Amino acid sequence: LIRDALDKPSLKAVCCMDKSSPGGSMGALFNEVSAAAYRTNARPMMTNYIYGLGGRDFSVDEAKRIMKEQKAHDDAGHITTNIQQFSGLRGPKLGFYEIRRS
Repeated sequence: LIRDALDKPSLKAVCCMDKSSPGGSMGALFNEVSAAAYRTNARPMMTNYIYGLGGRDFSVDEAKRIMKEQKAHDDAGHITTNIQQFSGLRGPKLGFYEIRRS
């Protein structure tokens, strides 16, 4: 079912929201969804957000910010942020797996 939902030419960017952060790897939902998308014709851009760590709340404003980032990926035709980011943490913005375009 997930693969069928991801195999649409109109789908350009997918953001997986995980509530847990396995040390040194992507979130579990991201891994499952990206595996399902691997063999689709659409091949959408995939990003992973980890939210709610330490019991932190996830706000509507944070959801809007993430949606704007997804729109920016779609407009640019490539991922414009790190593939994995953490939402709602104190301190500097934290993210991993940067894509460098040559």
